[in-house]
Amino acid sequence: PDLERNDGSWPFSLSTVKQDGSACAICSWRQGCLGCVVRVGPEEPIVQLSAQDTIGIDWDARVLQQQYKAKIAAHVQIHDSVELARLERSAPEKVTQCLDGLVQPEELTAYCRVCTRKAGDYAEAPHCKDLKIWGCPPLLVLQLKRFHSNQGASYKLHNLVTFPQRLDLRDFLAEGTIEV
Repeated sequence: PDLERNDGSWPFSLSTVKQDGSACAICSWRQGCLGCVVRVGPEEPIVQLSAQDTIGIDWDARVLQQQYKAKIAAHVQIHDSVELARLERSAPEKVTQCLDGLVQPEELTAYCRVCTRKAGDYAEAPHCKDLKIWGCPPLLVLQLKRFHSNQGASYKLHNLVTFPQRLDLRDFLAEGTIEV
């Protein structure tokens, strides 16, 4: 039988999330909000969504357990990206992987003073930005970028970063540097 609720409530809540469902579409990532609840009612404001925003449905676990039929569940198709996102969020990352990403050259388009002089007007040109580690201090402090970008959308990574007891930085040092 269909679920009938006498209190006028629904067995799920709606929330505003980004396309990948990893964060709230309204709040700043700094707030750690996973999605603001969409209130439904005549006095509630209308929710404005952009093309990148999505409505997430969070079902009440008790209702799913009581009402959801195994036969219907067998027909649910879960997109590959859902499992990949789940694995990415739960898999620990090694600090060496983070450092490797940090020292990789990055291609970008930026203002070019020489090109602007030649053209006589504001000009941009392709540039290669990279970071080189020239020396190892006795105490190394790292500030890791904890974001992942995919097709223009970025989200905060919540997975743990593992650190070894001794960190060998030889693979990350600039060429010509011999002291570790």
